[in-house]
Amino acid sequence: MVVSFIPVMMFLIISQFAKCETTPPVPRQFPAGVGVDAIDLLFHYLPSAQGPVESPRNRSFAQQSMQSACAVNGFTTVRAAGGGFWPDDMAVWRSSPDRWWTAVSEAIHDAEQANCKLILTVFWNTFCFPDQVGEPLPMIANTSSKTWGLMKDYVSGLVSTVGTSPAVIAWEITNELNLLMDLNMQGRKASIAPSRGTPTQRTQADNISTTVGVEFGRNVAELLKSLDPLQRPVSGGYSMPRSSAFHLMNSFPSGKEDFRTDSESEFREMLGIIHAPFGLASAHLYAS
Repeated sequence: MVVSFIPVMMFLIISQFAKCETTPPVPRQFPAGVGVDAIDLLFHYLPSAQGPVESPRNRSFAQQSMQSACAVNGFTTVRAAGGGFWPDDMAVWRSSPDRWWTAVSEAIHDAEQANCKLILTVFWNTFCFPDQVGEPLPMIANTSSKTWGLMKDYVSGLVSTVGTSPAVIAWEITNELNLLMDLNMQGRKASIAPSRGTPTQRTQADNISTTVGVEFGRNVAELLKSLDPLQRPVSGGYSMPRSSAFHLMNSFPSGKEDFRTDSESEFREMLGIIHAPFGLASAHLYAS
């Protein structure tokens, strides 16, 4: 796996970032908030983490990439995952947390040196933590579950490690969790890799409603706010809603997926619903 610095329009609302101090990049200069996606950046630091595709760890390469993106090409923000993707990526965190957090500290230090402002995705693969304890996906919103206990421990360690570093300017809690909401997960191959610690298939027990997803978002946002000394803005890390997101949400209780296209007013309402827990809205846009 190679860290790719590809320009993306990451956020609908970028005014928050304009408040963060940045050094004007050389030779090019972009407005505050224009960033690049390097979701696997920390995988060049994290022990045991390989992510969706195996790659050798190479801190020097990561340092050069951040220098190129921020100091040379003038981007002001870099989006990166703040943890592993597969359950077995987290093995060292579970067995030797000090070693794990030391690696995260090195990445944060290198970002500071490159004058890169990071947006950290706390849970890149939302299935990762429930899979580690053998629970279905909706347990992410159950504050009495083993899943939530594990997630809470991880958030606490991540925020403590980041501390008051100027290199981290915002959090996003997931990577596009909204695209899993209100679907029938039976038989779907969402984040399935048994050799990496996942079950062999997803089932209806993994069905997660918008209501549960929003509750999870609110729980994580409140946890981050309670721990973060800088009160950094929090985003859901969501993609643009599906074209039928509103209809799917309303049909979820019936168990029958309604893929009819939403109207503009329904699209607007859906944006308000899913982003309600956050001070920062996000939308991942793709060319096709």
